[in-house]
Amino acid sequence: MESDLDQANSAASPVPGAVFFDGASSRRRAVALRLADALEIREDGELLARWAFADIRRADSPSGLLRLSCLTAPALARLEVRDAQLIGEMAARCDRLEQDLPNRRGVAGIVGWSLAAAVSIVLVVLFGVPQAPSG
Repeated sequence: MESDLDQANSAASPVPGAVFFDGASSRRRAVALRLADALEIREDGELLARWAFADIRRADSPSGLLRLSCLTAPALARLEVRDAQLIGEMAARCDRLEQDLPNRRGVAGIVGWSLAAAVSIVLVVLFGVPQAPSG
């Protein structure tokens, strides 16, 4: 049972605003997306990639753009979606979309360890260097 969106996305013409980077080259590919049991990424009717919804994750992106990656795709492969209806449909189907995003706790940990490293350098300069043997 496919929705009207699925039927529109299975057409040969690309969905406006959908761009695919395959991870092997820096070429931008205008693609058509088909949402079935997995996300199918097509260019001129040719299947470029098939991503399982459970493996799709959100990547950092500006507002108005949904940038996606896939755990089973090449590391640099990305899909950029600008169509608001398609973004909503993807968010509904990808239940683990937000799973690997850095959160505030992760950022706080990075900041905390950075401050600890800076303090340790200052302490070594103040107390360790003056006591080093000269000579």
